[in-house]
Amino acid sequence: MSPKERVHAFGPDGSLMGIVTLPDASFDSDPAAASRPFVVLLNAGIVHRAGPFRLAVSLARSLAERGFSVLRFDQSGLGDSAKGEGGAHATEQVLKDGRAAMDFLAQRYGARQFVVGGLCSGAMNAHRIGVADDRVVGLWMLDGYAYPTLSTHRHTVKRVLRSPGRWAGSGRRLSGRAWSMVAGLMRGPTPIGPSAEASDERKGLFYQDWPPKETARRELDQMLTRGARILFVYTGGWSGFVHPRQFDEMFPRLSHRERVTVKYYPHADHTYLLQGDRNEMTADVGAFLDALSRDLSRSR
Repeated sequence: MSPKERVHAFGPDGSLMGIVTLPDASFDSDPAAASRPFVVLLNAGIVHRAGPFRLAVSLARSLAERGFSVLRFDQSGLGDSAKGEGGAHATEQVLKDGRAAMDFLAQRYGARQFVVGGLCSGAMNAHRIGVADDRVVGLWMLDGYAYPTLSTHRHTVKRVLRSPGRWAGSGRRLSGRAWSMVAGLMRGPTPIGPSAEASDERKGLFYQDWPPKETARRELDQMLTRGARILFVYTGGWSGFVHPRQFDEMFPRLSHRERVTVKYYPHADHTYLLQGDRNEMTADVGAFLDALSRDLSRSR
């Protein structure tokens, strides 16, 4: 049998729209089912809940085939969901939407624990929800935070040196490039887009300034210390991440590093357009959820 799907309206006045994908009925009698957290998929940027090239649809159905229930929903002001409360800051609205989704799943499906994930800005929003709500026991971030490190700048230098046309020129140009690299390393996080106008909710959800690196590390520590697992997946299409060791260069003092999994697909594009790349990512997310579920089962 194939996974089942149900359309739901929830949240304030039924303003949020989402689709729940449920496993085959045979999973109902599985004794391990109770230890499986409910998965929540967030919008990628301002794209409808189906995701870029229906990425969220294929991911939800693949995870349901592994026994996980999945909600993919439109956040306020996106897709089929109504705008949020007037005057609410974009980040505040993200947290309200996340809590509304989990509250609904708890009431309708008896869910007690959740894993939240997303791509690009969806990854940043998953992080924010995970920090704010202890019901989140895991999260995955597809092309999330990629703070510049020595690996980033070594990669840039190698790329320039391999292409003489890029570095041929005056010593002043080369000197300026070097100083730009140093300044970038000292400056820290790079936002994923320009600052949003407060009146445009959709821009506010998509264009977000990254928190300072130390703030991000402290918040990751907070989630890991309470027992959460976190999966970071990066692609070659995400220009800020260039090597697997970059993650540990970004967060060298991260507590409970053993609860973090990092994957890097240098051959994949940002939206997993190619089926082979999509299958690889989906398999890694599924393996991550399986391991998390085993942890939860042992802790009961």
